[in-house]
Amino acid sequence: MPEIAAWIEELRASLGAEMIDKAMRNGLKNGGFWAIEDGFVVGQPPPDAIRRAQEDLDMRERADRDAA
Repeated sequence: MPEIAAWIEELRASLGAEMIDKAMRNGLKNGGFWAIEDGFVVGQPPPDAIRRAQEDLDMRERADRDAA
């Protein structure tokens, strides 16, 4: 999840690592933090987010196959 990790590092740098890490820990426990990138899932995203991420991944895979 390189894009998500980079975004989180930016937040840590600007807002403080302790605050962001605490928010992520709490969010992972209560469902308030989740991330999806390239088929990898962290936390518990809502079903609609999972569906949209899968559709995006499927579309990219089809485009890659068509380009080959």
